[in-house]
Formats: sequence, C-alpha cells, structure tokens
Amino acid sequence: EARLVCTNPLEYDLYIRPDTLNERHRIWFFFSARCSRPTKALLHIVGYSKTKSLYRDGMAPVVRSSAASGWQRMPTGSAYLYRSPRHGQKYVLSFPFMFDSPDITYSFAYCYPYTYSYLQRFLHTLDSKNLSCYRRRLLTRTIQARRLDLITISSPANLAVDDMHEREINNRIAEKMAVGAAANKTSRQDLTRAPSMEPSTLDSRSFCGALGSANPSIRSEGTGSVEATLPPLIYLFVSARVHPGETPASFVMHGLLRFLLSDEPAAKAIREVAVIKIVPMLNPDGVFLGNYRVNSVGLDLNRMWAASTPWASPTIDAVRMLAQAYTHRPGCDVRVFLDMHAHSTAMGGFVYANAPNAPRHMEQVATFPRALGNHSRELSFDRTKFCADPSKAGTGRRAMGRMLPTVHCYTLEVSFFCAASGNSRGDVYTPKSYLEMGIACGNALNDIAQVAFQAGNGSLRNPSTPLMTSGGSESNSGKRAGNGGRLLFAAQPALLGFESVSSSLSGNAGARPFNGNGNTRIGTHISGRGPQPPAILRRLSSSENVVPHANERGTGSMGPGTYGVGILSTSAVTFTTSRSQLISFSDGGGQRDGEVRAALAGVTEVGRPAGFSDVMLSRRS
Repeated sequence: EARLVCTNPLEYDLYIRPDTLNERHRIWFFFSARCSRPTKALLHIVGYSKTKSLYRDGMAPVVRSSAASGWQRMPTGSAYLYRSPRHGQKYVLSFPFMFDSPDITYSFAYCYPYTYSYLQRFLHTLDSKNLSCYRRRLLTRTIQARRLDLITISSPANLAVDDMHEREINNRIAEKMAVGAAANKTSRQDLTRAPSMEPSTLDSRSFCGALGSANPSIRSEGTGSVEATLPPLIYLFVSARVHPGETPASFVMHGLLRFLLSDEPAAKAIREVAVIKIVPMLNPDGVFLGNYRVNSVGLDLNRMWAASTPWASPTIDAVRMLAQAYTHRPGCDVRVFLDMHAHSTAMGGFVYANAPNAPRHMEQVATFPRALGNHSRELSFDRTKFCADPSKAGTGRRAMGRMLPTVHCYTLEVSFFCAASGNSRGDVYTPKSYLEMGIACGNALNDIAQVAFQAGNGSLRNPSTPLMTSGGSESNSGKRAGNGGRLLFAAQPALLGFESVSSSLSGNAGARPFNGNGNTRIGTHISGRGPQPPAILRRLSSSENVVPHANERGTGSMGPGTYGVGILSTSAVTFTTSRSQLISFSDGGGQRDGEVRAALAGVTEVGRPAGFSDVMLSRRS
C-alpha cells in the first residue's frame, strides 16, 4: 500500500500503491505535502512499474501550490527514472523540490489531474445554460454506482429526431437486458463464467433485428402509431478516459465539448448536419479511485470491448450496445467511432486506424487522420498508424471495427509530455495545448460530417449553404434541386477558408464531357474571396469522372485575392489550401485532359476519399 518513509531529514521515499485488485500497474500518483520550515527535499517515488517512460526523455511531474492557481510542470529534466539498488532494483522516480514556506501546501501528480468531480461540475455548468443544442442523459451506472454520462450535441431539429430514435432503441435494449438478467440470475456469483446474454456472441443480423426497427416508423406516446419517413442522420461517436490515468484525454475531450457548443462557424455547421454522441469518461470508478489502468474490479476496460458484461464492465457494455443499436437502425448513419487516449512513451499526437482488408479502402480510412492533420500540426497525418496488432484485439477501435464494419473506428493518442519535432523533443504540452487539440478534433469531425452529408440524400438543413446537383440548377432553399441527380457540391465558407463563397451551375461550364449519366455535359463553378487563394492540386485519379479543371477565363475576371475553379466530377476530390501565394496556373492549354499545373510552393496532397460524391475543400492550418 501507499506509504511515506523518511530516510533522512531531507530525503523521503513515497511508495505507490497498485491499481485496485491489479498489482501490475503502479504508475499514477497524486499527493500533497507541506514542510514545517523552508526545506529543499529529495523525493523518491518507489515501485514505479513502467520500464519505458517519457521520464527518460525529460518529462517531469506537475506541481500546484496552495498560494497560486493552476498546475505547472516542473523543469524539464528535473526528474530521474532508474533502477535503485537501495530499493531492491525497483524502478524509482526521483526529483528534488524546494518547499518555500510552511504555510503553503504543494500537490504533486503524474500529469495534470482531471477528476470525476471536476467533470461533473463542468457538466452541471453546461446543464444550467439550458442550451438548445445540448442534452445530457444517464446512460448507465458503474459498479460503484457513479454516473456514466451520455452527451448529445446537435441542432434542435436533429435532437428531436434523435429523441425518437433513442426512445425506440432504449426500449429494445431494456427488453434484451431484462431477458439477459433473468437468464443469468443464477450465474452472477461465478466470476469465471460469462453471462449467456452477450450481444457480441449473437449473429449481427439477429442483434440488428433485436435493436433496430424493421421500418423507420415512430410511435408517439399517447397518440397511437404514427409513421414518419425520417431523413438519415449522420452520427459521430466520441469517448475518452477508458484508462483513468490518461488525463490528457479528458482535456482534449473538454476542448472538443467547448468547441461543439460554441458559436464558431464550424461548430454551427456540424450541428446542422450531424448528431455527436459523447461519453466523456468511460471509467468513472477508476478515475475516482486513482487508478492508472483498470476499473474497480481490476479489469482493463480497453480490452473488454469484445467480451464486456453488464456486471463486470457495465460502462463498456452500455456504450457498445448503444453504438451497435444506432448503426443497425434505419435512418441512422454512424460514420465515426473515436476513442481518446494519452501515450506514456511517445511524443506528439497521432491516430491509430484499422488497416483495411482491401487497399482500395485505404483512402476512406485515412480521411479523418488527414482532416485532423489539416487542423493541427501536433496531430500530423504522417504519424498515423494503421494497426492490426493481435494484442489490441479487445480495444474499442479493433473490436468495434469488427462489430461495425461500416463505421470507421479510431484511437487518438496524445503524449503525456510534449510535441514531436522529427525525432526530437518539441514544445512541452500544457492543458491549453490539449484543449486546442480538442478544437482540432471538432474541426476535423466537421469536415467528415460535411462530406458525408453532401454525399447523402441531398437534404440540406442549412438554407444558407450553396447546393449544387448534377440534375438541375442551384438551390438555396434546403431542398434538392434538379431531377434527382447526385449532389455535386455543398460547402460552408468556413470550410473553404473563405470570407464568402458563390457558386453557379451551367451545362456548358467546361470543355470536357461529364460522364455522370453518359450524355450530360455539366460543370460547376465555385469562387471565393479571402486573404489567399486555395491551391488546386494535380488530378488524383485517371477516371474520366474525376476531372479537376481550372477555369482561366473566370479567374482572370475576378481580380486579385479571388480564385475560381471549375469542377467536373462525380467523385470526391479533396484539395488543401496553403500559406503560399498562387503565382499562375493553367490547364495545359486544353491539350492535356484533366491536368492542372499550379506554380505553388509547399503544396501537399490530401487525397481522394473513395465512395463519396462531392467536393470538399479544407484549409490547412
């Protein structure tokens, strides 16, 4: 157990207690100390269980004084992790500290704390604001009866539709859980035997039938049966803190929540087209108990996604069943499942993605990491890892990816310590750094949601967004234009990085044929005014249906600071902006089909996500 031993008047040994019912993990510490007089002491954290650690790369604990507000990291390189002969070759973390005054209490921690109580206060504050785009509900209780909160963020209209979906799903889940509880009433005392009511062992179609609805009709309470055709809603699932000691993940989540509820243009845009389901703390018991890795019964919940049970891992069981239910329900289009973590041995931030079975699906899987890299240099796409490690088969990313093959599942990892500058140490992270990463996540999710929405049924909830289709003229009314053609382009000015955006549709906008239906010549023209022009990249596919086309005449007539692009396409082409200035561009004089050359320095290719039917322009920060 944790204890303090004074080895001499200026030296103290502090023994870390293990995680609850799990002797393997002795990492997280959070304690306070006060001296009777000004003293410089040497503190030894004894029994540290992790052999690889960022403490070997210069990381130091964080400290807070009762005389000042906020946590600060101690100077880089001031802590030393080593095997100590005096402590029986156990790993010891040692650091000196100057206690300035007997009236001041100092608190020390492994990393910036983010407690269960702090989360509850934050959520209560949000509750008190009565925001029309925010809803908080109790998803389930932990083993020790703490709350597992489910936060839903979207527009009021979308929330009303989601309420109907959620009510139907909750009823069906409750029915299945009641049947399972009755079937397993006699087996709960035997911890070596899993309950027979285990959704992951059921056939996915039977589970879909149990939780989904045969047709998308809603039964209104008190009014009988009412059938309604519901527009497909895009869903994004985000969770954090399955490992209780990974506090940076909570700061990233905090930043995401604040962004999604803000008046930022991108936040408003994503609320119009998607419903974001957020579980901000997956392991409340572990956080409250001060564990690093496990819950209150010693289980690593991030290895339980494939075999969770309502009695040993109720939080994982509830989230998994909810995500499955929404994925299989008609009218719900679940696109992303993102789980946030912190990394104790790596610098910087990166994304783990599931390696696709077919190489042709790689670009689809890479869409979110690319978008995230566009919005944060700390989360560069170059560091993305497409992982199929068998030891991680029970993690949320891997298990949910198998159960929900139509959903792109990711793990976001951010360093406990600092940014990565090549192979060297970059800037040391602070809570503000993590909050900014949360904002970047929000912007990246918005990019994904906009593309998914534009590729959907064309039902546009934001009447101010330009809508282009391949079957008719421009429409800003929120309804699909033309004769049922595929949605070609719809974008917000903020998404483009422009101050304003205008668009038009013409049957003779380009010199090359548009082969969407074999006989129609259709092009779109998009122009925008902003501080700098976006860069149009080289053609990313040899397909005749992917033809970026530079409209020189249009561009020349718009003057400085304005850039127009003619697009002929039925597939998505993703471009990126750059801080560099466009010098000139041409389409090769009309001689080379689809090739665009831009005299532009520092342009990097974002790629073309397969399977989409629109154009997305995103701004690199």
